[in-house]
Amino acid sequence: MKLTSRQLTRAATIAALYAALCFFLKPLCYGAIQLRISEVLCVLPIFMSEAIPGLFIGCLIANLLGGAFLIDVVLGSLTTLVAALLTRFIYKKTGNTPLSLFPPVILNALIVGLYVPFVYSDPGTVNTLPVVLSSMLTVGIGQAIVIYLLGIPFSKAISKLSF
Repeated sequence: MKLTSRQLTRAATIAALYAALCFFLKPLCYGAIQLRISEVLCVLPIFMSEAIPGLFIGCLIANLLGGAFLIDVVLGSLTTLVAALLTRFIYKKTGNTPLSLFPPVILNALIVGLYVPFVYSDPGTVNTLPVVLSSMLTVGIGQAIVIYLLGIPFSKAISKLSF
């Protein structure tokens, strides 16, 4: 993807905003139960392709600065990248905003929710299937809250702007 200067500036701004929101809201963004307000920016791939690298880099920076475990830095950031790509793809195919915002919720629930109990639990903790499923559920609920309760109104506000 070749970016114009304007698109590169937007991508950098999105990355910086994502990372800054995580940094300033750190207690909500990391750990076994997460509510990343920065994930509201996951609606932006609907409107602009440059949001995809911006979200990926922002998540990567946020996870590095937030002291996340290496697996979270790599898999969490890649999950955000794939979710952003799918969000844009689904929106382009359907024009349906709620449907296109499903990938960030599902992918984070399944992928991040899968490893969170292993990296953020106390040493010696035995992570059983119910613990892992509970983690997937809590990550998914946190994502759904941000994506749908905040993201849909945010996307409606953004849609009134011209890019």
